[in-house]
Amino acid sequence: MRIINWILLFPLVLIAISFAVSNRGATELTLWPFPFSIEMPLVLFGFIMMLIGFLAGGFASWVAGQNKRKEARDTRKKANALDKEVQSLRSELKTEISEAVLPVPSDTEKLPTNSKWSASS
Repeated sequence: MRIINWILLFPLVLIAISFAVSNRGATELTLWPFPFSIEMPLVLFGFIMMLIGFLAGGFASWVAGQNKRKEARDTRKKANALDKEVQSLRSELKTEISEAVLPVPSDTEKLPTNSKWSASS
């Protein structure tokens, strides 16, 4: 996968370098509704537009992932609450087991034997 990224990225870098070298001259940029104009190299304008596009795409991705992040936060809170509940139930069970009184059979009582299951048959 990494080699595919390099194969795709290398021509784009070459095109960007070629564009930068061939467009070093100053260009006057006039923004129609505004009464001013800016003179700058065309390559600088291109890179500024790419930066703005990159930032806008990052912002759009961040906004699109907002629901998933909220869902993950809620799930984490619910899991933590359930973890606490399990711990409290385990400690409660331990105290109940330690406090439980188990009946002790007396030696004088003889358990009934069933001849069907006895070893002598």
